[in-house]
Amino acid sequence: MDAVVIALANLTAEHIAALAAAGILSIDDLRLVSRRDLENALPGATVMVHRKLELIREFVSKGQALTAETTMATIREYLSHQGNPQQPAGAPAAAPENDLWITTIPLDSFTGADLDWENWEIKARRTIHQSLYATLLTTEPAANDVNAQTLNRAFYLMLFLAVVNGDAYHIVDGVENRNGYEAWQKLVEWYTPSPTRRSLIQYHCQRLREARLDENHTASSYINTFLVSCHKLEQLNAGLPDTIKLLDFLNGIANKDYDITVQIIERQSGLTLDDAVNAIRGREQDLVDKANATGTHTRARPTMV
Repeated sequence: MDAVVIALANLTAEHIAALAAAGILSIDDLRLVSRRDLENALPGATVMVHRKLELIREFVSKGQALTAETTMATIREYLSHQGNPQQPAGAPAAAPENDLWITTIPLDSFTGADLDWENWEIKARRTIHQSLYATLLTTEPAANDVNAQTLNRAFYLMLFLAVVNGDAYHIVDGVENRNGYEAWQKLVEWYTPSPTRRSLIQYHCQRLREARLDENHTASSYINTFLVSCHKLEQLNAGLPDTIKLLDFLNGIANKDYDITVQIIERQSGLTLDDAVNAIRGREQDLVDKANATGTHTRARPTMV
């Protein structure tokens, strides 16, 4: 679906997928469908989404083009004058068409994960630097510069499409007036850590790398250290993906008494970190019970990592 339609109607990824499933993929398709077709394609959408799509459909059906400058207000104004071409005395003249040809440049999709930001930002910045939008990375366009404002709105749509399916959607969607410069600054501000936050992230990442379940550390102390640092990283918006957490957790287990348990975990698909933690806790309890029954005490001393 066209980027302008997505932004105007506030379409979510689910809306876009539902429209695509119904064969509505472009502005040309919108021109051919009816209001009932849209309602059938999006049965779970809100009244506002349906109303906006219907207005857009009617607008483009009358031969009007959607541009980066088009707003719902301009669509409603145009449609309100249909059938009454004679403007009342004193009515404002229609805004002149902008002659600037705008082409948005597709950016890679951004998941919104903190760990993905650096690579995405480098690629996106490189792409933008090689385009008409380069100055918008650092300079907000003048309010009275029509061409610059058109570029700015198109820049917003580029960013919107890049984040629409990820966790950064709320950052860009919350920017008013489709201001691309502000949306970029918001993204940079959100994902660039302050010195204090950066230090905390580095500290807890190091704690995860150094945490061990070995002859000198109990399973309980290892699990506590690992889970606390994972939780702290999530609070800092730097949480690790679930698959990485599980892999790191198993890699930190160096005590041979847990080798078989680790192998069983690794052979089973679909297990979560919680499943692995429960299995290791269970193995620790088995070792304690065995030691108590035999009168031996081979447990590691409870040293915190």
